[in-house]
Amino acid sequence: MRRSAILGAALAVACAGFDSAAGTRVAIIGGAKSEGAARHEYPDGVRLLRDLLAASPDARALDVAIDAYPDGWPGDPAALENVATVVWYFDGLERHPLRDAARRASFEAAMRRGIGLVALHQSFSANPGDHLGLDAALGGARIGMADRVTERVALSPSRTHEIARGVAAFAYHDEFFPTVRWTAGEGRVTPVLQAPGFTAAWAYERANGGRSFAYSGAHYLLALDEPGVVKTLLNAIFWTARLEVPANGVRADPGGAALRLVRRALAAVPDATASRASAVDTLTFHRDPQRTGWHAAEASLTPATVASASFGLLWESPPFEGADGESPRLYASPLYVDQVAVRGERRSIVVAASNAGRVYAINARASRNAAAGDILWQAALGAPCRLQPAPLDGVPTGVLATPVIDLARKRLYVTSCVAGRSWQAFALDLESGDVVRGWPVALDEATFNRVNRNAGPSLVPPARRHDFRVQRGALNLSPDGAFLYVTFGETETGWLVSIDAAAAKVASAFASVAMPHRGSGGLWGAGGAAVDAQGAVFVATGTGFDGYRDQPHDWTQSVLMLSHA
Repeated sequence: MRRSAILGAALAVACAGFDSAAGTRVAIIGGAKSEGAARHEYPDGVRLLRDLLAASPDARALDVAIDAYPDGWPGDPAALENVATVVWYFDGLERHPLRDAARRASFEAAMRRGIGLVALHQSFSANPGDHLGLDAALGGARIGMADRVTERVALSPSRTHEIARGVAAFAYHDEFFPTVRWTAGEGRVTPVLQAPGFTAAWAYERANGGRSFAYSGAHYLLALDEPGVVKTLLNAIFWTARLEVPANGVRADPGGAALRLVRRALAAVPDATASRASAVDTLTFHRDPQRTGWHAAEASLTPATVASASFGLLWESPPFEGADGESPRLYASPLYVDQVAVRGERRSIVVAASNAGRVYAINARASRNAAAGDILWQAALGAPCRLQPAPLDGVPTGVLATPVIDLARKRLYVTSCVAGRSWQAFALDLESGDVVRGWPVALDEATFNRVNRNAGPSLVPPARRHDFRVQRGALNLSPDGAFLYVTFGETETGWLVSIDAAAAKVASAFASVAMPHRGSGGLWGAGGAAVDAQGAVFVATGTGFDGYRDQPHDWTQSVLMLSHA
């Protein structure tokens, strides 16, 4: 009898007990794309999975046939008959295909017959009022929008389960759902991929002999370039279809196909979808790169308006998280964007960052799905530093500088001192708070010295017992957004650092004093670097404990104009 399987974002029907003979059919079903570039790219994800499986010599040896439905559920009900397994890769909750009564009835019948099931990312998410039978089919389900983890996560594979064959421990950046409602039934749940504090993937052997697998990752299309992810998913397809998983796992070569698709999609963003700043946007410290703080179009904040009884508090956000048992502090000025897509809706947001190493996007105006003051997303950049020999202001040192927003690229740039790694520059997706691939960028003197444009006869700074660099000057961008400017004070010398935003690396640096004397030339000002319309960069340097010294390449107590040219 010919064996079939469905891989994708929908369901399939299978007969339990088929022999694992050649002739297996796999159907891959996707769903509509629902987020920004490189996220929830279900149609492209289905095509990539199809190509990966088709190219695997292990699948070819078993004469595995593949039917791909990248745009959604197949219209012909017969397309899902006599299959061994199904992999779902689509949105859940209110968009879940099983909210359709006919599809759900067909799915439940297939489950009774023992069909295999593989569910990726949101496809095992259901609303609290109706679980759609997902927890019973998978051994667990995500109910509602409980929480998520969006960061680089280390994954440890099971030592015993077939799906983990050939999978070594690996780490990569993705979005995961750590809260799963587990089913207390007759089946058996086995963790397959464990992350710190939660199960990222699991296998479920149902009481009727059917097999299921769920993986909460694959939010990003780039997950399908990760060899550990690809091998786990192909192993899961084999296992749920009752095909023997090879001793070293199902062979496949991602070959960077996902990255090529993402680059192609992003290449069109600046011309097709780039946003333009509105008159009220505040994307950087003091509103503009020149740090004028001037809002020429302001017409509402008249003396009479400010003095009126109606002028006052409009909303409050929930309290922000602190660090080490201490309340957070906001050294950075808040930023404001009048219109940006967050959670699938155009919103006005306030961006705030704290010394606890956290960044928040806060809803500035009430909307259908969020109250004013609601936190729309937050990003944890890592445990903050405690600078030595004494912590700055006696508190943890995370974000001190005002971030900067590149609205055209929908990015938020922010720096934070991360415990064990010192200062890091992050690029966050403005719509989700996710760290952009390739970031953060480490900001250390060894790197600065390699590209220092004001180097003396020996490297700067001289050896010092404690690293007490402080990045408190606001960040700024070149007019085209190609370079991010970062300043440092309270070092043996001040630094102006230029980061290549596309390559995510330090492009150049300028030591304010080539041969520093103690604590000299720090770029301390809260405004950081100012940038004019032609791209010239202006900084003001501080004095040192020993005051000004008249020596070559010593720019203590100076105003400097610099350029990349």
